[in-house]
Amino acid sequence: LQFSDDESEDVDDEEIIHQWTEIDNPPTIEPFLDRTGLNVSPQNGVSGSLGVFLDDNFYEMMVRETNRYHHQNVKNYIEKKKMKKWTDLTIGKFKNFFGLLILMGQIPKSSMDEYWTTDPLLETSIFPKTMSRDRFKEIWRWWHFVNNDEMDESSHRLFKIQPVFDNLIEKFN
Repeated sequence: LQFSDDESEDVDDEEIIHQWTEIDNPPTIEPFLDRTGLNVSPQNGVSGSLGVFLDDNFYEMMVRETNRYHHQNVKNYIEKKKMKKWTDLTIGKFKNFFGLLILMGQIPKSSMDEYWTTDPLLETSIFPKTMSRDRFKEIWRWWHFVNNDEMDESSHRLFKIQPVFDNLIEKFN
């Protein structure tokens, strides 16, 4: 768009010239006639609502890639005496982990460890009842979305999150 105060300029047929005036002409807004909101009826509360966007295929991919990443890279880390032997992640345990992540957004605390505190004034009992702090941190450490062995110099910038991105685009279309 071009803005001009001069009406004498030569204008192509396709080009529109707007003139500034003292009169305020509000835009014409067409009414939205379609239905708004979710086009599905979620069941089972939050879990059902989340299932609309994150299906079992999504969780299977997360579990597979997290387990793969751990097995590919565990040899690069010094195991501490306190570290438990890795138990392969399952879909159920990953859903617990993911649920706790979402809950962390609803219950802000100053550090991750505070979610597992036993201090009666600060405790949030759902966290230790759902998963131990060490297991949560272990999953957090190895959480992965894609097989790094498939990455090469020609891979694009979204390579590491592409499966998540693709899943969400598919669900929101």
